[in-house]
Amino acid sequence: MEEKPKMCARFGNILFDENNLPSLESATERQVAESVLKPLRRCFNTPVPAAYVEKIVHEVVPKIGVDFVECKDIYNVKSLILNMNIFLVVLDQVRHMVADIVCFDEDLDLRLALYTRSTLSALSVKSSSLEMLRKKNSRPGLANEFHDETEIDDEMNNIRILINSAIPDPKVKGGLIWPMGKSYSGNYTVVGVWHHELKSYKSPSLKLKVINVDRFRFKTGTGVATIEINLKFRRIVSEIQDGETDTDSINNGFKDNLRLIWDHFLSWED
Repeated sequence: MEEKPKMCARFGNILFDENNLPSLESATERQVAESVLKPLRRCFNTPVPAAYVEKIVHEVVPKIGVDFVECKDIYNVKSLILNMNIFLVVLDQVRHMVADIVCFDEDLDLRLALYTRSTLSALSVKSSSLEMLRKKNSRPGLANEFHDETEIDDEMNNIRILINSAIPDPKVKGGLIWPMGKSYSGNYTVVGVWHHELKSYKSPSLKLKVINVDRFRFKTGTGVATIEINLKFRRIVSEIQDGETDTDSINNGFKDNLRLIWDHFLSWED
């Protein structure tokens, strides 16, 4: 299992649950104080308008010194048991720090996050799943272990059947379809598809991603297409991992990144 730490900035709008806010007309001072102190239910809405993306690609990219690297098509298939894509099996990210920042007098708000995401090879998946099965089935003995190994082979085969049955179709939401009766195999059922068209720009210190996301949920029969911007702090993460850079230098580098974000990423126009 390979764990990859990431630190990134995302841009969008913080949306508060209006039912969680008191009416200012009828609220007492105590209610207002309680609302300020307690955590408010909110979500971070990441879609950004096409005009903003045009500004980032044509104006900001040359200014911050990142160069175009590659364009990728990635299909994430969501099942009831695993979260995977066509090339790798990837666990959901584990967030170690998330800070949502309301940016007054700007068009967009900011989310800063530090997280890790684990990538499992087929062998790792097999070993991890085998351990889970052993915990569920406490009967000892070699015969039981052989049964578990066989069951894991069946599980992996069911996953392969699902992935191999998918047919790319740019006309449908999510970008993939399954023939009738092929969207499930064994204990696995496809519940959603995420199609990412991703353009990457890199420098030694930063990685910028422009992502066209097309999501489709099978259960509700609904889908949505959005554009998102993601800025990763490559150098800071490397310095933290190396452990050889002093804290002040890392702190100053982080401040420089925040200044860059404030100057270029939070408004539609310069």
